[in-house]
Amino acid sequence: MKTKVLTLIAVLLAIPTYGISLIIWIFAKYKYDKFSATRVLINAAVMSYQRDGENEVRYGINNAALPMLFDAFGGWIIADMGSVVSGVVPHPRTGEMMHVTMSQISGNRLLIKGTRA
Repeated sequence: MKTKVLTLIAVLLAIPTYGISLIIWIFAKYKYDKFSATRVLINAAVMSYQRDGENEVRYGINNAALPMLFDAFGGWIIADMGSVVSGVVPHPRTGEMMHVTMSQISGNRLLIKGTRA
């Protein structure tokens, strides 16, 4: 919901600012999604992996950040079904391959499960 409201504000401000607000919004959203993928999602996947696949829950993560996790760490996506993304990514410290599944559920919650690939 927060993303939709901020996008609407950026579109409304695009007319008097000749589109500059849209460019700033796209840049800010990309940076936020990249931060979420490289800091929040990888840490949650590693925590789940260390706890033998116990689900980790994170709040406020956009769907755009989910595939960025695999791009940032040299992994690959096995299945992308919109709100559910599954793939393989190397563990950042040990290099072991982890199978990571991320599912968006109600209440803007993201379930992250990391298991041995």
